[in-house]
Amino acid sequence: MNFSSVLKNGFSLKTEAKKRNRRIWVEVIKVLTSSDIIFFILDARDPLGCWCNLLKKKINNAKKKKIIILNKSDLVPRWVISKWIKIFSKDNLIIAFNSHKKKFSGKGSIFNLIRHFKRSEFPLKKNFIIGIIGYPNVGKSTLINSLKGKKVVLASSKTGETKVWQFIKLFKNIYIIDSPGIIPNLFANDSIKLIRGYLGFDKISKKKFRNFFDL
Repeated sequence: MNFSSVLKNGFSLKTEAKKRNRRIWVEVIKVLTSSDIIFFILDARDPLGCWCNLLKKKINNAKKKKIIILNKSDLVPRWVISKWIKIFSKDNLIIAFNSHKKKFSGKGSIFNLIRHFKRSEFPLKKNFIIGIIGYPNVGKSTLINSLKGKKVVLASSKTGETKVWQFIKLFKNIYIIDSPGIIPNLFANDSIKLIRGYLGFDKISKKKFRNFFDL
């Protein structure tokens, strides 16, 4: 393969990635504009790694109330969760959640918060809508299935399973919108993308795959 074909292939991959990212952001903006409140999902193992300032800015510009869901909280020690809650609660409402431990899942806290917002801020609104937003593989679909009590959306460790927004009825007159995972930085290091779960192994070349494990 000559240099021009390598350059062409690299350019086409970047172009394809840009188009896919643009399509995802269109879906995310639709969720933002259609929702009454936003659940911003973070992975408790790496909250800062899946924090997106651009998304925060878009939520604020849309004048939507943002609630941070610190998901997969059963995968880190409780004292770590307490530290993150202390940090994020300075400027945000935050709930720690996991889908495996029924007694301390955080499910009840989320339901109470939903009912509180519906009664206090949207008492005359017939249909109350919650938008679910976050990076790939932070557990957005698993959260929805857990809240619903059954599988209503596809949850997968493979990135990009949710391609368009999905509308799900949670209770009477209360709905959830699932959104595709945001791709934060198209040109970030592939090693970082792999570790944080928003790049699949099938999306990198064999050479890069070898280099990753040689680090």
